[in-house]
Amino acid sequence: MTGMWDYIVDEMSDGTKVNVSKSLYVGDAAGRPAGWAKGKRKDFASSDRLFALNIGKHCISVTAATEGLVLIIARVFGQKKG
Repeated sequence: MTGMWDYIVDEMSDGTKVNVSKSLYVGDAAGRPAGWAKGKRKDFASSDRLFALNIGKHCISVTAATEGLVLIIARVFGQKKG
């Protein structure tokens, strides 16, 4: 069932054409177990990962998306991370 995804693409994109074939889903409910990273608790749910699976998209965590964005910004501005 992809009704919510269709609504997001069609109604919430502010007129921007969404490239659905290059889209992915970012969420914090990935269903990761306790200890997935040192000192990390388990995720509260897996609903984001399952939603992405249902719409045929890859799901990445908010943490991974944020770290990736920081790396991209650092490269654009010629700075090294950390």
